[in-house]
Amino acid sequence: MKKRPYTLNRLETHLKEHDWTYEYSDDHRVWTGGTAHRKQMKNQIETLYASGLGKKVEVLFYKYYPVEGCHEVSGYGIQKNWKEHLDRMALEGIHIKKAVLQ
Repeated sequence: MKKRPYTLNRLETHLKEHDWTYEYSDDHRVWTGGTAHRKQMKNQIETLYASGLGKKVEVLFYKYYPVEGCHEVSGYGIQKNWKEHLDRMALEGIHIKKAVLQ
């Protein structure tokens, strides 16, 4: 079975479906599944960063990441925290919608 390549669309699907609060679950199966999904997304994100898509990855990630009450962003492979991301977007004059669509 051939492994599908990582794409921004595929990452967005994972971000939409991810249980951001899995670590608070009393059900070990939920915690285990959430941890596995986070690790899978981290692998995806690191691959997309290496492909030169870091800015687009961050825009998508922060579109869905609740910022507080979740696993640290580094656990997902994200290289910039929320403040650094917003500062860069402001400095570069990038609007969220525009950045995602390009």
